[in-house]
Amino acid sequence: MEAALGCVRDGNMNGSEFVQVMRLNGSALEAMPYALIQDMRSIIGELDIAQWYDEDGCLPELNIVLNKAESWLAMIPRKA
Repeated sequence: MEAALGCVRDGNMNGSEFVQVMRLNGSALEAMPYALIQDMRSIIGELDIAQWYDEDGCLPELNIVLNKAESWLAMIPRKA
């Protein structure tokens, strides 16, 4: 998901593709606190909406949601 986020920021992936990455990979994460699951679902919903703005050429809305996704990714528990 982090690599996909970088691709969106670099312009190598569009918002709708990133939504799919978040849906598929986010649902596969295990041992994630319920609050993070709720946050993920909220971000996915916002990405769905923001990618419509992206298609219209209005990137600031997508960037706001991408920032939320980046913050959320930083909170995911990781094993050392």
